[in-house]
Parts: sequence; structure tokens; C-alpha cells
Amino acid sequence: MASKVSMRSLAFLSLALVTILSLSATFAPGNVLLRAVEFVPGGDVTIHFVMLGLTAFAVTKGFSRPTRPLQRRIAPSAVLLIVATAEEFSQRWILGRSFSLDDMLANTAGIVVFTSLALLGRSAAATSTDGPIQPKPAR
Repeated sequence: MASKVSMRSLAFLSLALVTILSLSATFAPGNVLLRAVEFVPGGDVTIHFVMLGLTAFAVTKGFSRPTRPLQRRIAPSAVLLIVATAEEFSQRWILGRSFSLDDMLANTAGIVVFTSLALLGRSAAATSTDGPIQPKPAR
């Protein structure tokens, strides 16, 4: 339970960071953090992939249970993907911002890859040396 709580905290922290960086790009385009993107291999696209991917990993680990069906386990990341796509499209109407298909594809790829890693890590833990998790007997 403690790791679930800390993963949820990490998920909220990650979501806050994504929000702050997005707002910073809109309202403070000359920001030092945004200029640092020039030094990252792959630049903006790499940042989108990693930032949204790590956020997806945290929300998947923090807000889904391994005993639920797959659709329910990927729901937090699906919501993240919808919000990230809407935010990218909204840039068409924000002065100083522009829509980028590359950014949207990097967001999507990061979310899919890191969500898959979170789910695979969870299945590997569930089927470790003791075999698959057995349901608790009814009382």
C-alpha cells in the first residue's frame, strides 16, 4: 500500500510538472527551461515522449489495480492521452503556440510505451516465483 501511495504522489507531481511546463510555454515563451530543450537530443519531440511517458507510467502504477480488466487498468493513461491531444489541438488558437503533429505523435508513443512497461512490470511481479496471484477464498 505504501508504494501505491508514493506512486500516486509521483503521478500527481508529474501531472503538475506537465501542467506547469505547458503553461510556461504559453505564458513565458523565453523561459530558461524551454530554451534548455535545444540541448536535448531530438529536442522538443524527445521531451514530449519522455515527459508524457513517465507521467503515463506513474498514473498507470498509481491508479490501476492488477486484478481489474485491461480496459480499467489503461483508463488513467487513456484520459492522459485525451487531455494531451486536446491540449496539442488547442495550440492552434493560442497566440504564440502552434499545433505540431510530431509533438502529438511523440505524446502518444510515450504514453503507449510507458503504459505498456508499467503493465508488463505489474504482470511480471504478479507471476514471479510463486506463480500467478490466486484470488482470495470467499468467506
